[in-house]
Amino acid sequence: MTALLQAALRGNAAVVGMLLAADADPAVCDSWCRTALHLAAGGYVETDVSAVPDTGFPTAPNANLAAVRILLRARVDPQAEDAEGRLPVEYAAARSHTKVAALLSERPRREDGA
Repeated sequence: MTALLQAALRGNAAVVGMLLAADADPAVCDSWCRTALHLAAGGYVETDVSAVPDTGFPTAPNANLAAVRILLRARVDPQAEDAEGRLPVEYAAARSHTKVAALLSERPRREDGA
């Protein structure tokens, strides 16, 4: 998994932005055809509202919203399907990330189809 995919998965918006500024490919995907946007939209269990990390406090829903916004500005296709045909918005909805899902629902497919 690339550094961009890892940063997106963990919702680390600062690192996502830094990697994109350093010319990381925003369209790269993992072996399941998940882009950074899929991973940021679904989040990582440690950043999910249902998880309780070592601090004992659950983290906020939509924690990856900033990373999702950065990826959308980098023109990652919000309608890209993973290997099972799922969209990033479906990842967000499955984790009850309502703000992320709403943002992704507002974005049409890129005109160039990429």
